[in-house]
Amino acid sequence: MQESTLEPRIKIEPELLHQLYWEEGNTQKEISKKLPASLPTIQRRMARLGMRTRDKSEAAFLIADRKDHPNFHPSSSIAYILGTCLGDGSVFSYIQGHEKSPRNVVQLMVRDKDFALVFKQELKNIGLHPGFSSWKDKKYKRNFYTVRSFSKKFVLWYKNLNLEDIANLIFEKEIFLFDFLRGIYDSEGSVSKKGGWLEILANTNKGLIHLTENILDHLKIKYTTLGGARTSTNKEFFKIRILGDANEKNRLLKKIKPSIKRKMRYEWPQEAS
Repeated sequence: MQESTLEPRIKIEPELLHQLYWEEGNTQKEISKKLPASLPTIQRRMARLGMRTRDKSEAAFLIADRKDHPNFHPSSSIAYILGTCLGDGSVFSYIQGHEKSPRNVVQLMVRDKDFALVFKQELKNIGLHPGFSSWKDKKYKRNFYTVRSFSKKFVLWYKNLNLEDIANLIFEKEIFLFDFLRGIYDSEGSVSKKGGWLEILANTNKGLIHLTENILDHLKIKYTTLGGARTSTNKEFFKIRILGDANEKNRLLKKIKPSIKRKMRYEWPQEAS
């Protein structure tokens, strides 16, 4: 009698399929190897059960999570990323729909494309896989740019850091201090052609203010810290302004190397066109 080439019928419990696919994050192909059952069998079984499969966004998140091997060794990129995340950047976790495991995100949303592209490259430098997108805000009538990378390891690492840990990291080399200041300045700084001032930082975080002051003291850069102003939520607002003439301020900017073109040069008010 001729042997049957048909695959033997395998009982696959819905609970097991859900656990393997959604809770453990396996692909259908990986599930077929674990049970074992053919890939078409797994696909048919999930379809008959009406079990939803991942959309493109969810599949991309899964791929990014598997490639999550960031390098946290002290570097210029790490110093810059930390400065940016303490400024305009954000590091957070959230639950998407029915998923049980949170998505872990490092993100920057800004109006300066040059800033966004530099941040994207620095994330790539430490082994992350950031995406880049742009959108137009109808209210403000301007383009905004978003850089986003999924990384559980980065989020856990960052959230376990305190300002003392960050100080220990960036004080390893003087160049790291300027890289950190670049992230801070790109995010929080400003240069005024009319007012004649150069602000390295404007923030409500007293710890960040003190850390920046310590960096400037170490680098022997003259500055003044202004306080007393209040935000709409009644938090005290601090500004660190760089002192000295135009040449001194431009020498500092050359060392910081801002990513944003409009923040790259200081001019006295009378020099501005």
